[in-house]
Amino acid sequence: MPRQRIKPQNSTPVIRTWQQADEAVRKVGDLQCRIKSIDAVYKSNLDIIKAEHAGQVAEIRETMDRLVRGLKEFALANEGDGEFKNKRSCKLNFGTIGWRKSTKISISKKTLELIKSICKKSEIIRLVRTKETVDKTALAKLTDEELARVRARRKVTDEFYVEPLIPEAADL
Repeated sequence: MPRQRIKPQNSTPVIRTWQQADEAVRKVGDLQCRIKSIDAVYKSNLDIIKAEHAGQVAEIRETMDRLVRGLKEFALANEGDGEFKNKRSCKLNFGTIGWRKSTKISISKKTLELIKSICKKSEIIRLVRTKETVDKTALAKLTDEELARVRARRKVTDEFYVEPLIPEAADL
């Protein structure tokens, strides 16, 4: 068991002999062991609770996914009708359903190298070790021609969404 250094608290007991010092060290070790055993009990209980929670949440998510799929099918079937006529979304009493534009940037394996070759780095950058990844948010701001130069492309799709009105969220 690794040793831990303990910082003294505000009220310090008076220790006058080596025997009292030795006894105090023993008590500190005992207290550390008690803390570890309490932590172990709570950790195992927490693991059990997390496992139970995962099952409950999985069932709820499955129910929610079925409802969203049903709403999407309903919206597709009623796309040209009253509420959706000339609109991409429909506001209901308990929320909104509809489609929103979703833009994703897909990149090739050579995109990072092409960006690096286009953007010259200063000498100081060679002294800094960084993990380089492509910033898709920044790429989204480029034109389609600029994206093509770095072997990336923009894919725009209509993504169905459900946005319930949750009154409790306002209280948080």
